[in-house]
Amino acid sequence: RNQRTLLGDRMRAELAAWTEPEAMPITCLASGPAREVFDLFQPGERPHANFTCIDVDPQANSHATRQAFQASALGSVLFLQDNILEMALGRGHTVLPLQQLIYSAGFVDYLTDLQVVLLLNWIYGQLLPGGRVVIGQVGTSSPDRAYMDQIVEWGLYYRSEESLLDLFAKSKFGTLPVEIEPDSSGVQLFASSRKAVT
Repeated sequence: RNQRTLLGDRMRAELAAWTEPEAMPITCLASGPAREVFDLFQPGERPHANFTCIDVDPQANSHATRQAFQASALGSVLFLQDNILEMALGRGHTVLPLQQLIYSAGFVDYLTDLQVVLLLNWIYGQLLPGGRVVIGQVGTSSPDRAYMDQIVEWGLYYRSEESLLDLFAKSKFGTLPVEIEPDSSGVQLFASSRKAVT
């Protein structure tokens, strides 16, 4: 719930700054139910954006498509099935136009450091000049870490703010500024940066 609110706020801020006549292109990686997208489609509120939601799970995509229909958002939201790491390696079957915003709330927690850098490099190449990336990451301060690891055996890579900054520095984002913001619980960290304009 916390990350849903934070991502919605980020998208609204990006949309408010978008001055182009065409709809702003936004891509969500490992989109799942994409609830934060549908939150933007409220009565009297229709974002000037085209959303591409990518997930490897066909059932998640089918469920989200039904939600898009109910939200009258089908004309603005596209759901695609693909493996995001394969896409980052150039082996996916999805071809994206350049995007203004690419985000993922709960995917990099499952990736090694090398895979995160690979993903960031791919994202950098998929962004418009000045485009933004936002990635969510469970922080090392999570109080549920022992339960997740030992009881339910749900293995994640936990990272600190310093670790996230280091991963961005090792990627094509290099020395570009990186902002890290925790959600209201302090457990989920959101790291964001912008592609260089020139």
